[in-house]
Amino acid sequence: MQLQQSQTMTDAERRLFFPQNAAPDPLLVHLAQLNQDWQLRGESNSESQTPIAAILGCSHSSMPMPRILDCGLNEIFMQVERGARLSAEKIGTLMYGLTHLADHQIPLVQIIVHQCQAGQSCRKVMPDKPTITRPAALIEAANRLSIGNHLGISHVNLPAWKSLSQYNSHDLIHGRTRSLLLLENDKAFATLVKEGKVIVGEAFFDEKIGKVSWFGLLAADSIIDQLRQMSPRIEDIVEGLASDPQQVAHLHEGIVSLARIAAGNRRYRAVHSPPVPCRVVILGCADSRSHPTVTFGDFELGAIESFHSAGNEIGDHTLRGLRIALEEIEEHARQATSAALLTNPELPASYREFSYLIVKSHSRCGALNAVITSAENGAKTALKNMTGSPHVGHLVNSIRHRLSPYFSWLHKNGLTAHEHDALGIFAARFNAVEGCLDFYRRAREGNLDATQIIEIIRRGFVRLVPAVYLLKSGRIEFLSPMPESLEETEIEEYPVVAHATNGFELPFAVG
Repeated sequence: MQLQQSQTMTDAERRLFFPQNAAPDPLLVHLAQLNQDWQLRGESNSESQTPIAAILGCSHSSMPMPRILDCGLNEIFMQVERGARLSAEKIGTLMYGLTHLADHQIPLVQIIVHQCQAGQSCRKVMPDKPTITRPAALIEAANRLSIGNHLGISHVNLPAWKSLSQYNSHDLIHGRTRSLLLLENDKAFATLVKEGKVIVGEAFFDEKIGKVSWFGLLAADSIIDQLRQMSPRIEDIVEGLASDPQQVAHLHEGIVSLARIAAGNRRYRAVHSPPVPCRVVILGCADSRSHPTVTFGDFELGAIESFHSAGNEIGDHTLRGLRIALEEIEEHARQATSAALLTNPELPASYREFSYLIVKSHSRCGALNAVITSAENGAKTALKNMTGSPHVGHLVNSIRHRLSPYFSWLHKNGLTAHEHDALGIFAARFNAVEGCLDFYRRAREGNLDATQIIEIIRRGFVRLVPAVYLLKSGRIEFLSPMPESLEETEIEEYPVVAHATNGFELPFAVG
């Protein structure tokens, strides 16, 4: 893959985007080639499937959800964050996905927790949240968040609860509190469960053996009553033994989805291999049609860690998870550099292997389009009406603030949003560049995690790269990397239009 240099760029901008005329790093080229191979295999038709489940879990690279559940593109709606943190921004994104991204209601919300690698714990991920770092406090929270507070909704423990609780009860209770917090913090979600439209599954992922163990289900009373009497038994379903669709066709859609992903995990375990060191972190939209561990095809298991947020919004909890992830991939890049210099003495002393933080926007983004095509209050009302949730207003505020220079550019050129098909793609490119700049802005505002992220980038082993995923073709376009350093005055004066249009032909003159 070649990053083209626009003929309309100034010399200063060219130096900014292409420091020392550096060629793309081999790892970035490798990613692009894997994406191209995936397209050629004909697996990039994002409209051929609809989401069968929404997954809440940890973003750690050892948990590539589509792989461990053997799901295809667009089959699961991802909502992951380090430690499976459940913030307002995550609830808003979940409700947006449950009610907007599919023509039908997504019938299963699956919460998957795991025991973090290398001694990492919830304490490191969330040091200011003692209520979810100590087993005793977790038990107290679980007791406070009783299912008895929600009439019409029941809970059932599966056999795995007893066996798993012998050695990691705090992980199980962490998963249990996630499901109860969803009910308590969003009435619209609780209504979906009570009306039998959504089933909530609770599971634990053991990365050593690759197994997802379902330990609990939460659903409407009538559905739980059916589960206790149904055939095949729920124990067989969660063990992946009901892989024939005809076996479960008569059951609730959420159980059908559960049977599908449980059977997928059983297939995955047959070929399970330990994850490799992570070198790529991707911040992307939560849209199920653009998940990186699928769109990069055969990229090594564990080599990508992905964070998801509707419209690429970067909240405080996401920043914290990203900071921890970047600390890890920076160390892996240092180790790879040392190994390369040791085995190849002809390399210059300045040689470096890079890791990447990729901010990936995508075309036809529902959250982006809602903001672009509506006035501010109209966009908020539209999203709230779609989801029934109060947790979506911040999405509109964040995206509209990010796109305000884009609207100015449209006005300057006498254009309206979506006047040309290419313009929608350009908006996605613009959103990716602005998403990268958000790290600098949050650092300037004093956010400690953002400040540390910028310091990591300045040290030169991690590159910050905007990218765009094109839903129609399945192609991922990498834009040129962001500069290692930006002074405070350069942030607002950054040539966003030049960066976003670099190497991209617009069907009109750029003013």
